[in-house]
Amino acid sequence: MSGTAAFATTQPLPSNLGFCLVIPGFLTTDECAAYIDLSESRGFVSAVADYPPSYRNNERVVVDDPVLAEKLFERLRAHVPRVLTIANSVDVSNSESMASEQDDDWRLVGINERLRFCRYLPHQQFSIHQDGVFYRSANCHSRLTFMIYLTDGKHFAGGDTLFYERGPGVSQPQVVARVRPRAGTLILFDHRVWHAGDAVTAGIKHILRSDLLYQRNARQESATLATAHRGYVWTLEPHGDVIASAGRDTAIRLWKQDGSLSRTLRGHSQSVLGLASVGNQFLASVSRDRSLKLWDTESGTCLRSVQAHAAAVLSVVATLDGFATTSADNTAKIWNRDLTLRTTLKGHQGWVWSIARFANDSFVTASEDGTARLWDIGDDKPIAMFAHDKPLRTIAISRDEQCIATGDINGRVSIWHTNDTTAPRRQLKLHAAAVRRIRFFTSEIMATAGEDNFVRVWDLANGILLHEYQHANFATDIALTRDGEYWSCAYDGAVERHCIAALGGQRSEAA
Repeated sequence: MSGTAAFATTQPLPSNLGFCLVIPGFLTTDECAAYIDLSESRGFVSAVADYPPSYRNNERVVVDDPVLAEKLFERLRAHVPRVLTIANSVDVSNSESMASEQDDDWRLVGINERLRFCRYLPHQQFSIHQDGVFYRSANCHSRLTFMIYLTDGKHFAGGDTLFYERGPGVSQPQVVARVRPRAGTLILFDHRVWHAGDAVTAGIKHILRSDLLYQRNARQESATLATAHRGYVWTLEPHGDVIASAGRDTAIRLWKQDGSLSRTLRGHSQSVLGLASVGNQFLASVSRDRSLKLWDTESGTCLRSVQAHAAAVLSVVATLDGFATTSADNTAKIWNRDLTLRTTLKGHQGWVWSIARFANDSFVTASEDGTARLWDIGDDKPIAMFAHDKPLRTIAISRDEQCIATGDINGRVSIWHTNDTTAPRRQLKLHAAAVRRIRFFTSEIMATAGEDNFVRVWDLANGILLHEYQHANFATDIALTRDGEYWSCAYDGAVERHCIAALGGQRSEAA
């Protein structure tokens, strides 16, 4: 690679929406062609093992290359912010004299060596999202997205990078900026900026993607509910006298009822996506790293671990004598308590997002393929199917086991009678975006979490909204505590506590 060049930059976003910088000519056309040849020679694979196709359906090659990352950084370092602050505004000054020495300042250290070459064929896209944070350590992580267009826009149709005023919510977010790909152009932007890769309609689009890493002075931080996890919190699980939470930072945290931290469990290498309590001492966890682990929460040790699926493991429930898991490999699996495999449930044609268990150890699953299925474990075959017109994200069984509730990507909850697959008894539009979780607190009080950032508690018998709370980002889960509160979590990294009078008389049933 050649030495540092002077780049003419542009800033397509209003400053109040976050930092964004477009740098044309960062790579030459020959360099772009060489990177395309390199990625094609390694062989692109579908991202479906880690991302649902309704969200992202492009192909990619992941390469860990510290040497290439350092070469790219050397070319870039004079043209990017040396210091970022925690505040919403970003200090883009290159002057060290303007850099604050406060603990909240983050200083540029390099480019993440995990490079992602992405290929978009016709009809492939990446829907509206915020980019995830890469954590090297507690005090070093990514803050800016680093993306180079390798293919010029004149060679494909569609495929623009779209920037939005905000994320999904009550109304459709508006596009505030559009960047047309040009070969060799680098675009940098804050991970918190909402954006999308518009669908390619003809031709092929290639990009090279990584992250800019920043580091702050080492300091000790005590986790609180407001900062429960670094990155998204995916799931909550009542566990004896504590509530367990888990998410992107690979940690499982156990919280006392007063909100103080009891213990942190570490052992997963990627996001923890599901938790299941077994009595007051044992906890099962599943992860994007494909594993199922069993923990002794009194000692904080991992007792057993298995590679459970061929793709991300999305959910887990405890059974009478083991566990059941679901995965992005389109299957569910039943495990013995010692984590030996008992059987695999096949039939879904998409990600199996969620599983719920009846008292007799039969199960229902919800899938990206738009179906919920009831399984007879003895025959390993679905014995009933509940059909929907949209991909599903979650499923739950009412406390009296008379109803099954499913949540889809359009914010609808369908309530089915357990023994009637012909049509749902009720279909309710409860969120403005995907329903991420349904929990029954009683047979008639249901809580939901949605990608419109809201958690809501519903009195189904009377058709009343009992309570709602708006997170700063996607709401992902809800859990009822023994004290009659309910807790919620979200992509903003926080766990929130809520207390409403309507739950006060339901403690014994929830426990």
